[in-house]
Amino acid sequence: MIVIQTQQWRNRIEKLLDVINYNGFEIIGEVKIKGEFAFTE
Repeated sequence: MIVIQTQQWRNRIEKLLDVINYNGFEIIGEVKIKGEFAFTE
């Protein structure tokens, strides 16, 4: 599970997910934003 602070990655969450995929990891499900944090598996 990855948890990031949304304010820090405001308009770059998609870019971060692309980098995660590029490095051989698979994103399971959707990114869920709750308060100040974004969660993904």
